[in-house]
Amino acid sequence: MASEQAEPYHRTFPRDLIGFEVRGDSMDPVLRHGQIALAHRRVWPEDGDLAVVQLKGGEHMVKRVYLQREEVLLVSLNTATRPKRVRRADILFAHKLWGAIY
Repeated sequence: MASEQAEPYHRTFPRDLIGFEVRGDSMDPVLRHGQIALAHRRVWPEDGDLAVVQLKGGEHMVKRVYLQREEVLLVSLNTATRPKRVRRADILFAHKLWGAIY
């Protein structure tokens, strides 16, 4: 089963970017374990975008987001991981993915 976590990466990045260390293989082949996912701090993702999401309870993940009325479907690129449906109210933040560094 693929892992679904991202850990905050404590380093200063230029502009409005924030980094998260990828843990696991849920976003293979685009993001791999150990890479740093960079996201826009102030840009909410649009439907179908890749994003770093933090849920209430502190769980961070990098997923493709599909926005619905009151829910968001979080989808991994690795098909071994099932999509996760969450209420919008359970999302503390969602930052649009900008890129990754190795």
